[in-house]
Amino acid sequence: MSGEHAVARRVAVGTASNALGRIVSVVAGISDNPIIVHAVGATDYGTWILIASIAAFGTLFEFGMSAGLVKFVAEHTARDEVDQAARMVAVAAWLYRLIAGLFVVVGVALAMTMPAILGLDGETADIARALGTIASLDLAITMLSLAPLSVLKGLHRFPVVNAIQASRAVLAVGLTGDPCGEFSYT
Repeated sequence: MSGEHAVARRVAVGTASNALGRIVSVVAGISDNPIIVHAVGATDYGTWILIASIAAFGTLFEFGMSAGLVKFVAEHTARDEVDQAARMVAVAAWLYRLIAGLFVVVGVALAMTMPAILGLDGETADIARALGTIASLDLAITMLSLAPLSVLKGLHRFPVVNAIQASRAVLAVGLTGDPCGEFSYT
């Protein structure tokens, strides 16, 4: 196989795996919503979505490090500069751990104070605190996963990245499933 065919094959496989991974993630997200709303009710679901939306802003504090890591891993790999790539990954992983730790501390503190700020009381406030804590932990775990995923992208292992992300979405649906069989889409 010529070099041109190898590149075309890698592009085709990467594109196909990206499309399939996105489709799996979207279908998983869409199929989860009715199950969750049925299980927790509209008010608690609204609280959940509000907290998840606020937590999503935390990804902005990543400041594009993952894109830079992808770029520099690819460049250092192309130049066969393994030591430089390893140092770059080590620094990024350390920074992601620092950011993740800050998200846990700040997120839990916000989770404890947000119900009062939003005027929530009783059981709704307790649910908001729990969801806020879970959202901050989820955001921290997401930060910890960015370095390995960026390295895989920098190494042009897009099918592996897409398989990991699609598996995460399918696992989320499996964990959200209706164990009592009480829900139906009709």
